[in-house]
Amino acid sequence: MKRDEMMLMLGGIQSDLKAIKKSQSGSTRRLNSIDGRLRGLEIKSARIGGISGGVSGGVISVGIALILESMKSLAKGGT
Repeated sequence: MKRDEMMLMLGGIQSDLKAIKKSQSGSTRRLNSIDGRLRGLEIKSARIGGISGGVSGGVISVGIALILESMKSLAKGGT
């Protein structure tokens, strides 16, 4: 293979490599953007989960207390 042909091939490879790097840079920016949005959603989800867990735990506690009190009342012969 002649030197000129090799230089043309190397130039083509270099051009392809630049295009790949440019494409990779764009992909990295998109992934970083998606990652930021996903992180925000995860934080919101954790907050909502904590709040709903606390509320449901409170409701269950009140329900159990009411059931126990009504059982005590029935055991004492009340209505």
